[in-house]
Amino acid sequence: MAKPEQCDNYNQCGYVRWRRNKVNLMAQPLPEDGDCGISVNVCLRNYGFIPVSEQRAATDTEMRAGFPNLKNGRSLPPAEMDQK
Repeated sequence: MAKPEQCDNYNQCGYVRWRRNKVNLMAQPLPEDGDCGISVNVCLRNYGFIPVSEQRAATDTEMRAGFPNLKNGRSLPPAEMDQK
């Protein structure tokens, strides 16, 4: 997973800023080591598919890393988050 020393775009990354600033109160904060939870090799921001500065979770991978599974208390599958 990407830490500041592994990712060239880490300090400009909108996803990292989004998790650091806790824009959404249900999102997981960044851990103390700064690991964003997305591998540098699969991050679409590193390949130009998503603007690095876009400050939100923009892919399913980012959503799953940023949000915990929501339990609904009725033995049903976890609820899905709508990020719109």
